[in-house]
Amino acid sequence: VEFALQRRVAGKSLAAAAIEGARARLRPILMTSLAFVAGLLPLLFVSGPAAQGNHSIGAAAIGGMFIGMVLGIFVIPVLFVTFQYLQERITGPATAIVEAGELLEEVMKQEKGRSIGKS
Repeated sequence: VEFALQRRVAGKSLAAAAIEGARARLRPILMTSLAFVAGLLPLLFVSGPAAQGNHSIGAAAIGGMFIGMVLGIFVIPVLFVTFQYLQERITGPATAIVEAGELLEEVMKQEKGRSIGKS
């Protein structure tokens, strides 16, 4: 979402910003999700006294990860477009986000300038 918002502030359309953001996040989402699923696969193929519990936990976790992956790839960009459109309609065009560290540095410079002026 942050990457898409940066593209929106730079002047791209909502759809183009969302597509670029989704494209940038596709590989990390897939790599993380599939690595997690690969780690859970042994739970599905275990045998022994606790096998049924492991099967249940593994299947639920793998299913949940696949649902999260689909949401992250397809639904989040659609929600970004929807909510960003509503926000811009209410508050105006998207503006750059001011990070707390940048704001703190600006305040510190102002305070330093005031203390030098008083001396």
